[in-house]
Amino acid sequence: MLQQIRRAALDTRKRTRHICRVAQTNPTSPDTFARNLRRVRTDAGLTKVEIAQRSRLSVRTVDRVEQGDHSPSLRTAYALSRALGCSLHELATENPPWDLEPLDPVPAPSKG
Repeated sequence: MLQQIRRAALDTRKRTRHICRVAQTNPTSPDTFARNLRRVRTDAGLTKVEIAQRSRLSVRTVDRVEQGDHSPSLRTAYALSRALGCSLHELATENPPWDLEPLDPVPAPSKG
């Protein structure tokens, strides 16, 4: 069990380093992120409220990011990508590579 936790932690650190490198080498405008977020969300048939619940962000934050009024932090961008089950690269780049493996979507939190 402890080995599994260590492997998961190492995998998370590797992903975080990769995401940071992508963010540094491919700066994105809020409009690009907003356009991609809206496209992926509507393609998945999800509402802003559902994305907010899955990402544990406020609906206002999701709305502001999707409107391009707010440039998301790395933490917020990662939470949104996990909630949508897509890569951060797909949301952050002008021409995302469609051949990347998507992340497992985070299920909505259970009530109670």
